[in-house]
Amino acid sequence: MEKLVITGVKVDSNMAHVTVHGVKDEPGKTLDVFRQLSKEGIVVDMILQPEAVEGNTNLVFSVEEEKAQEAVDTLMAHRQELAFDHLNMKKNVAKVTLSGTGLMSHSDIVPRVLSCFYECNASMDLISTSEIAIKVFTDEKKAMRVVEKLRDEFDDYGL
Repeated sequence: MEKLVITGVKVDSNMAHVTVHGVKDEPGKTLDVFRQLSKEGIVVDMILQPEAVEGNTNLVFSVEEEKAQEAVDTLMAHRQELAFDHLNMKKNVAKVTLSGTGLMSHSDIVPRVLSCFYECNASMDLISTSEIAIKVFTDEKKAMRVVEKLRDEFDDYGL
């Protein structure tokens, strides 16, 4: 088992996420969405795409808050060709990141991270895990409290 080392906890404020509902589950449709955003110079941070249901899927992606409305406007301008049902945007979110090594080699790490959010009564909008980082989008107002809680929780692992 790889040794657990926590190298940092940080918060990125001024984020937003956009959900594109009813994207056709066909090759190239997801590509078309992100190609349109790219043409406008909109950098996407995190993308989630759940399993398709009845031939449609949703795309959720995060962007800097200052680019969120531009992303929505870009997609709405191409709604016919992109063939999605509707979209919505959530602002005032922050990305909390716990980084280190060995994160996925220890079964208790994800529950410990999520319990910090629970103890701070902070919602978890999007969650991404990897061997080197756990990223969670949450309410911007509660993010710093969660970061403090995570630092306390993992103080013995290198922070």
